[in-house]
Amino acid sequence: MKKYGRILGRRIKSQREKQLLTATQVASKINVDVETYLKWENGEELPPHRQLNRLSTILRSHTDRLSAGLLLQGN
Repeated sequence: MKKYGRILGRRIKSQREKQLLTATQVASKINVDVETYLKWENGEELPPHRQLNRLSTILRSHTDRLSAGLLLQGN
C-alpha cells in the first residue's frame, strides 16, 4: 500500500505544482487540514475516493490519470 501511496502522492504534487497552487490552497479548497493533504502528497495515506474526485477537479486532471493502475480505498 505504501508504494501506491507514494506514486499517487507524486502525481498529486506534480499536478498541484503545474497549477501553481500551494498545498495550503489545495487543502482549503477540498476542506481538509493541510496536514492531512500533505500526508496524501507524501504517500503516508491514501485520500478517500470522494476527496480524490475533488482533487482531480481542482488540479484539472482526470481521476483515472491520478490513480491509473493503483488500488485505492473506497470511501
